[in-house]
Amino acid sequence: MKFADHPSIQQFWSNLSWAYSGGRFDQIKSLDSVLQKVALISDDVADKHYLQLTREQDGATAVLLCRPVSLLGNLERTLKACIGQTILYIGEVEVREDLKLTPCPCCSKDKPSIMRNDLYPTTDTKGSRGNRAYNGLLCDDCLEQSKRVESRANRWLHQQVGDTRPGRPIIP
Repeated sequence: MKFADHPSIQQFWSNLSWAYSGGRFDQIKSLDSVLQKVALISDDVADKHYLQLTREQDGATAVLLCRPVSLLGNLERTLKACIGQTILYIGEVEVREDLKLTPCPCCSKDKPSIMRNDLYPTTDTKGSRGNRAYNGLLCDDCLEQSKRVESRANRWLHQQVGDTRPGRPIIP
């Protein structure tokens, strides 16, 4: 599921407001804000548990809540992996139910660059496009590698769409 649509943070993410050090709030929803820093704020006495996000442009901060609070640690790790990305991009990142990054099914690495690549056409050994398309998740690295004929990612992609023609080796 997309990060912005996760039920534990959805209402808080859609209302993300950036405040400058002077206390003035940015009224414009800044989807192009670049995430610079993520800090977990935990005060058991005051029962305050949240993430403080800092954006790169002007050092403005925003508070991100999560319900249940037990998911804050996973949320912090996921957002720290997305530092340097825009808020719009982060909202599109695929996460699991426990707010951890979704691993790429091709290389099995947890990366924030894993996106749904709708109907990505496959390419065979001769460089021509196949008649079947892959509709699923891939990280940027695997997507780029899958464009190269005879790469591991390209063979994996053909295996996923059931293309078992001669010349398409099965991945061991």
